[in-house]
Amino acid sequence: MVSAELPDKDAHPTLFEVVTSCMLHGPYGTINPHCPYIADSVYSKGYPKAFTEHTTGSYPTYHRRDDGRTFER
Repeated sequence: MVSAELPDKDAHPTLFEVVTSCMLHGPYGTINPHCPYIADSVYSKGYPKAFTEHTTGSYPTYHRRDDGRTFER
């Protein structure tokens, strides 16, 4: 199973900590102008990805609900 969503911080605090410490890119922008993912001041990997109701494609676009969960490093 692949998920492109943040785990619920209250229901799964350990999983939330693992995902937010190991699985997210950043920081970038003025905080880290030499980030390897930045090309011409734009995040070159297409993040953040759009919200979508279904996983689609041979190079998948993963199901990603807009459930209001956020994380800032």
